[in-house]
Amino acid sequence: VRRLRAGLSIDFLNNFKLKGSVDLENDRKPEGLEREFGYEGFNRITLSYKVKDVLGLDDLEFTYGRDSIDIGQEGHTSSRHIKTVERSAISNKVYDGRYTGFAVTGKRGDVEATLGIYSLDLSNFIGNWDAGQAVYLSTNFQALGGETTLDFIYNLDQGTADDEAGLDYRWAASAGWNGKINSWDLMVNAIVGDNGVQTNSNREGSFYGFVFMPSKEIIQDKLEFVARYQYQASTRDRGIRLNSRYFRNSEQGITDLNSGRGNEHQSIYTGLNYFFCGQRSKIMTGVEHETLDSDNGDARATTLWLAYRTYF
Repeated sequence: VRRLRAGLSIDFLNNFKLKGSVDLENDRKPEGLEREFGYEGFNRITLSYKVKDVLGLDDLEFTYGRDSIDIGQEGHTSSRHIKTVERSAISNKVYDGRYTGFAVTGKRGDVEATLGIYSLDLSNFIGNWDAGQAVYLSTNFQALGGETTLDFIYNLDQGTADDEAGLDYRWAASAGWNGKINSWDLMVNAIVGDNGVQTNSNREGSFYGFVFMPSKEIIQDKLEFVARYQYQASTRDRGIRLNSRYFRNSEQGITDLNSGRGNEHQSIYTGLNYFFCGQRSKIMTGVEHETLDSDNGDARATTLWLAYRTYF
């Protein structure tokens, strides 16, 4: 059981919305421990106020609370709708954690933009503002026959252990596009950033990468084929890292190999998704091959995927 959550959304007083969700499972099997069920803490909780037709905008929304900061095209896609069992490693590097913050989102026509400031405190509920802060900018609009998304985040206080509590890099930027080419869906995403100050200088320097993901319905509304190629690299020997649960957790000496850190990582994923009730109930299968290059050795592995994902 990779993830189990329950949530509630309440609309009240016409313009307000309260949303919250909690984690009901703690999967520590990858660490060699037990899987625990029950209340584990808040995943997110936000209060929003939205007004229409103001300042020349169709919508203007103010949000405060604990939420994810969406960086990268895969990060903007809900885990309920992602086409692969897990997001790519470069996506998870920049899209991670839940932070308390204040955001303003405006929309006019097909253009939407968000400006936010977030505390990097990692409290379980609504965090305080004693840790560092990060500024976040994001916009999406229609271009080249699809949707283009641009993201940027900057850690204002990166450099000390206390201030970089949640965000493990100085800044990151992403440019993504999602659309159709003939009968294929296609997502492309380029990401670049700077690791900033780290406890180990080999983990500093710039990082960069891209994701290319085509998909196609083989049987309409029932069976979908998806493929994904991901590349990430860094200017220092250990500036990028594998996802925590799979290749990095295998019995292939990855722990000895800088705990899955290196300077170049590639992965190729192909899979099939079978839909029982659209995105609300589906089986996901896949095969992923990965290679990691590092300063003290290289590694490669193949992962077989089988997952069931549902929400209601």
